[in-house]
Amino acid sequence: GETGETVDGETGETVDGETGETVGEFRERHSVRPPVQHAYGCPPSAAELIRRNAEAAKAAGVVDPYQPMVARESGVQLFQHEHLSHVSFNIFSKLPVLPLRHMGDLHRTVNQRIALLVLQSRIQSRYAELDHEHYKRCELDHSDSAREGCTVSTVTVTCEPLHWKYALQVAVEEARRLKQYGLTSGELTRFKSAMMRDSEQLAQQAGFVPSLENLDFVMEHDALGHVVMDQVQGHEALVRLDDVICLEGVNEVARELLGFFAEYGTAPEDRDPVGGLTTAIVACVPSTTTDNEGVEVPFSITEEEVIQVLSADYGEIEAMEDVFVPDELLSETELDELVAERAPSIVSSTVDESTGVHQRVLSNGMRVNYRVTNNEPGSAFLRLVVPGGRTAESTAPGPGGIGAAAVGFRTLQEVGAVGQWSRKQVELITMQNLVMFEVEPEAEYLFLDAAFAVKGGLRTTLEIVHLLCSRPVWDANALERVKDIYRMFELNTQRNLELLTHDKVNHAVFGDRRLMDPSREELSALDLDGVTRAVEAQLRAGPLEVNIAGDVDPAELDAMLVRFLGTAAPGGALTPQLDVAPLDLTPLTLRDVAPGDKQTRQQRLWLRDSDERACAVLAGPGPRMWAPMRNPPLPPLDEVDVPVDLDGNPIPTPAALQGFHPADQVNAAAAAAGNPFAARSVRRANPLATFVAGMLLTEVIGGGPF
Repeated sequence: GETGETVDGETGETVDGETGETVGEFRERHSVRPPVQHAYGCPPSAAELIRRNAEAAKAAGVVDPYQPMVARESGVQLFQHEHLSHVSFNIFSKLPVLPLRHMGDLHRTVNQRIALLVLQSRIQSRYAELDHEHYKRCELDHSDSAREGCTVSTVTVTCEPLHWKYALQVAVEEARRLKQYGLTSGELTRFKSAMMRDSEQLAQQAGFVPSLENLDFVMEHDALGHVVMDQVQGHEALVRLDDVICLEGVNEVARELLGFFAEYGTAPEDRDPVGGLTTAIVACVPSTTTDNEGVEVPFSITEEEVIQVLSADYGEIEAMEDVFVPDELLSETELDELVAERAPSIVSSTVDESTGVHQRVLSNGMRVNYRVTNNEPGSAFLRLVVPGGRTAESTAPGPGGIGAAAVGFRTLQEVGAVGQWSRKQVELITMQNLVMFEVEPEAEYLFLDAAFAVKGGLRTTLEIVHLLCSRPVWDANALERVKDIYRMFELNTQRNLELLTHDKVNHAVFGDRRLMDPSREELSALDLDGVTRAVEAQLRAGPLEVNIAGDVDPAELDAMLVRFLGTAAPGGALTPQLDVAPLDLTPLTLRDVAPGDKQTRQQRLWLRDSDERACAVLAGPGPRMWAPMRNPPLPPLDEVDVPVDLDGNPIPTPAALQGFHPADQVNAAAAAAGNPFAARSVRRANPLATFVAGMLLTEVIGGGPF
């Protein structure tokens, strides 16, 4: 500035620009950021180096409050709270950050990612085995944190309280198996291929990443001391490593990475010298849970019990057998036979010029809408729409009663198998082709959403839609797991202020149980035959609709639609059966609450919560979602009181001057302002007008307070 003073970048002192003398401290900067004394769970060799450095500093008289130290293996910290409904175990190992500066550093990082992906896949596959029907989830992570100034390895196991020992035991067993025997050659090939495709897709989308995300990425990597590469440079570096990523390297990294968890409680002399230590274990558990009969009972757990499960000897562990994963779920031979038998074709083909949407109707009745976009190069999104939804459910509990369509459709996702292929095989081929699925049952439709990489993923997605509609696989244990998820959500609702408030309003407003999640009694009444009939009836009735948006080629996609979707037989029917065997649709209803029923209209609930706060919800009937927007009632022309001038001549109203009904002031005002949403405009008569107006109103009201 005008003072001629500068700031020394190393010392942070202010220096006079003419004399060079220090004129005062500008700021003090910590040499260690953040200023924290870390206790690392390093392998023995690194731990010894930390000890030597600490001893050398002490001998030299250097007092450093942030000198790292070596951690001892952690015990278990228990956190118990009445608002929790499930158990979660969080197991950590803190390590120093290793800057990513050379190709060897990137090689190590890639090997770590592959090892973690394989372990998580193995654990989840064990959890989904047919003889175990209860909810369990395991998540793994190994990442650098600039905010914490360290690297943290994390294992998180979440499960129902009554089955926590089995869930934790499976995770320990699979970690020990991978550490002892390593990956199979097939696992390495598949997971390496998936990483390469993911990296390639990110490189294709490099120019579409928001600036804020790029800024966060650069700041994080710079703070950690990593070399900063954009998505294209990162992919090019990864491609260079393709030939050097091998089983030996990944298995060696797995030994280093998993030692803290797989060897917990092992004596130091018996531990693998390359493995680290667990530095923290946090168990979050509920105060109560429900037993197998649905009765709420106290729940207790001790530190000793957790340590026993983590360190127990589970006997001899065998090596993992490789799983055969097909290149495609429908072979070319099988498709050729279906094409010859069913002669699929596009019977209607149009393009809406205003929206760019391609519309196709296939010979089996399936309707397809797709639009070519480049928002995310190399990727696309698909939605399968099955008409019917919960409206087609029975209004009473029973084997195929309330909840049958919702629970049944989620069961298909939980089974994970389609056609002749097992869940594990489907999981691996979707992982390899970057395909992610999600299902959602709604009031009027059943939705299946898929996001995928177009290269490889488009074919896999269409194959799964074909098989899911034509040859779905049902399983009783998967049904029970889905029921458990619904029951767990019900428990969460009863312990959550916002969820409980909305739930009570729903019960007060809706006169139909199908507009809400099924209760415990309704879930217990459902059986596999009932939910199977409910879902397959909707698949059979049709017509199904498929919507696709993404970086697709129209000519290529048309050919694939005919070959993969045109040969499908939803619910076993080659054409929609809506006219032959229509769904038994019962309209959804609202409760008729009397104006004087204050007990229902004004409810107050008191719930123990972690904070002193309140939640209020107002609800009531609104306009019908799909009905055309109502126009204001206008009197007949001969009954309109038209103003006259002094000579008795009629004075045209602004509405009449613009060609509308003389009393139609809404339309006149809208037209005068150039507003296309006039009362009798084409847009107002559109069936979507009410729905869109409601969405806009929600945005306006929601954004107003902020």
